[in-house]
Amino acid sequence: RFLAAQRTMEGDHGDIPVPTNDAGEKSLDLSERSKDIGFGHKITEKETREGAIYGIPFIDPDGNYIPLTQEQKKTIQQKDMQKHLALARKSGWDSKLKKRGLSWDSLDEDYQLALEDLAFNVGGEEAGKTWKKIFDAIENQDTEDFVRQLRRQDAGNNTAGMDNRVAKVAYALGLISNLEEAHKAGLTLANTTEV
Repeated sequence: RFLAAQRTMEGDHGDIPVPTNDAGEKSLDLSERSKDIGFGHKITEKETREGAIYGIPFIDPDGNYIPLTQEQKKTIQQKDMQKHLALARKSGWDSKLKKRGLSWDSLDEDYQLALEDLAFNVGGEEAGKTWKKIFDAIENQDTEDFVRQLRRQDAGNNTAGMDNRVAKVAYALGLISNLEEAHKAGLTLANTTEV
């Protein structure tokens, strides 16, 4: 159920690769931008060379794009989530939890899913190395601070888009009940009508 909510939050980037709309690449010409497909998957150079994403073909032998089906896009999304979560845990989260006498398996599912979304959205390695205070919030069982620590930036800036994403995640998981609680948790730019 949460994967379906994430698909809505991420948006469908399409059945074939398109230049990204990420803020960090806005100044680049469309031809120089990285490519997105499906529910926020970034096409890697290796995938372009091999013509497949997790074994799912998206480029034919002649170099033409093969449109992905909805099911293939869902499979890629699920594998992306697993990959980024594994990277976040390996690059820092598991050790940060251990320092606090916690483990991944000891976390409530709502916290696990929110952290999984964070890892996917900012990249597993970055999430694993950068996010620290969020584990204090977990240790202290402070849901409001947990939501506050989920805040992320877009190209180094706090934006309504990122605050809205966190608010939607927190709302979908029952961590907040309304936009006022999102604002109280520090998501001051959130203005979504979906919370």
